[in-house]
Amino acid sequence: GRSLAALATGKTDRHRQRIYVEYAYNDEVMVRDDRWKLVFIRGKRRRDDGYDTKLPLPGRTLKLYDLKNDPDEMHNLAGDPEQKKRVARYVGLLSCFLKRTSRQPELIPKTDDPMVVLDHCVQPRYLVVKKK
Repeated sequence: GRSLAALATGKTDRHRQRIYVEYAYNDEVMVRDDRWKLVFIRGKRRRDDGYDTKLPLPGRTLKLYDLKNDPDEMHNLAGDPEQKKRVARYVGLLSCFLKRTSRQPELIPKTDDPMVVLDHCVQPRYLVVKKK
């Protein structure tokens, strides 16, 4: 973690440039800054938290929101050709974050494709202990 002292004492009004959120239980990860939010959803797992739509699983999904102009996140810009570079940048940020914070970095695929890294890293991995 990082100290909140400078923020609490008024020496700064900013704590971090970006915030990362992992929701591995549902194969999701997100990065956001002051203006933009990108969500990666693996889309290969049924939700059991009350939000399952019962629709076919969508597969890999990206969502990009302009929080300044769309604070309610109603317009997904991930497929907009004008946002292609931004999407690639944020996907890269997520991939680097997951590599840097992985509990099992040796299992991460050796690839330059950040989508492969995201697919791998957002899957929950449960520790199974065998009883003797």
